[in-house]
Amino acid sequence: MSKRGMRTLGLSAVLTGGLILLWLPVTGVAKLQPPATGQGQDPAAQPPASQPGRYLGAASCGTSNCHGSPVALEQNEVLQNEYATWLDADPHSTAFNILYNEESALIAKNMKIDGEAYDAQVCLDCHTTNVPANLQENRIDVDEGVSCEVCHGPASGWLAGHVEADWEYSDSLRNGMIDTRNIARRAQVCSGCHIGKAGRQVDHELIAAGHPELIFELDNFTGALPQHWKYRTNRHGVRAWATGQVASFKAGLELLAARAESDRWPEFADMSCLACHHSLETSEWRQVRGFRYRAGLPPWSPARWVVLRKVVGRFAPDQIAELDRRVQEIDRDIALMNRPAQVAANATAIVGVLDQVLPAVQRASWSASEARALIGDIAGDGEYLRKTDVQSAEQALFAVNSLVSYLAEQDRSVLNGPLARSVERLDAQLANRYRFEWDQFTAELDQLRASL
Repeated sequence: MSKRGMRTLGLSAVLTGGLILLWLPVTGVAKLQPPATGQGQDPAAQPPASQPGRYLGAASCGTSNCHGSPVALEQNEVLQNEYATWLDADPHSTAFNILYNEESALIAKNMKIDGEAYDAQVCLDCHTTNVPANLQENRIDVDEGVSCEVCHGPASGWLAGHVEADWEYSDSLRNGMIDTRNIARRAQVCSGCHIGKAGRQVDHELIAAGHPELIFELDNFTGALPQHWKYRTNRHGVRAWATGQVASFKAGLELLAARAESDRWPEFADMSCLACHHSLETSEWRQVRGFRYRAGLPPWSPARWVVLRKVVGRFAPDQIAELDRRVQEIDRDIALMNRPAQVAANATAIVGVLDQVLPAVQRASWSASEARALIGDIAGDGEYLRKTDVQSAEQALFAVNSLVSYLAEQDRSVLNGPLARSVERLDAQLANRYRFEWDQFTAELDQLRASL
């Protein structure tokens, strides 16, 4: 197995990518033309249409006149350099290589894994295209990392047809392609690894063994990736951010319900890490501040709710009271650690409410004034945030970053103005979460609100 150079994507890179990458419309494009015979195409890489649902491997997309062009082309609907961009610059392509480093070896040792991290199912599920052999039409090499078909779906049913002149996008979807143009569906695909789901998750055992805690926000993380798509209406920006807020909270609740219904409850990965992991010698302020419940009960982390509640309050106000009530009940029952049935029931009920909220969020009209109003809502929420945790502060930062980026799309001068500088200062406050100070963070939120 080959090992390409490993790349990492830090928080600051995510934030910078989200802020400065502006999605500009591309018009006048034609549909991708079928590749001409004898122009560098490998016939083996383009198998005939077969039973949908089988995986062909990344190389099937990588011919030079399909998605493997070394440079972006403008004459077709797609850039045609998607494979090259993924291979050369996308961290998903090197996700498997990370399993060879010292940190991964230590995690495997601490987990008492019989073997190496790069052979362990728990690692391969998210670090590569790990599918059963009976679904592989071509042999999938794990060293491809997280490749095209993980995000776009197994290609056997649509690869040959999707370059034909009379083939529509809907034909691809019927034959196994994942609808990544649908923001909620795209968020669901991403959250499968970046948040987790039943049977594939980063739990407290993995975190204690050394695996980084999962942090995710759809719009910021998308903005930090090397762009391998052309602009489509509603595909990125503030609408994607708001839809991602709903989808991420939903995915987290589905995982929470699955954990509560399992035989490994309580699951400490659902709780605020720094409620337990802090220096007692230097953290007297925690005792001075007090606790949401009795001292010693680790509270649930509401990170995926703190910003979404502002979105719901604006665009689905009829649902906010029920959601707030159920969130408070989840918070209480998780801290008590002995009410898994109630936790699962409330989490499942909230998922049902979110299914009603999502259409309202997707229909919302996202004007610059609306974006500014939401920034003001978040920036004015310092007292509520103080009762939460540093993960919630990070999500507030992600939200502000997306909204300011949206404003910058409308007016590039925003990038050099007070709003952008406020985002940079908030980012600096979260550079080291173990040195995070609420007083400084909320002071920066006040400055952000004033700069509006």
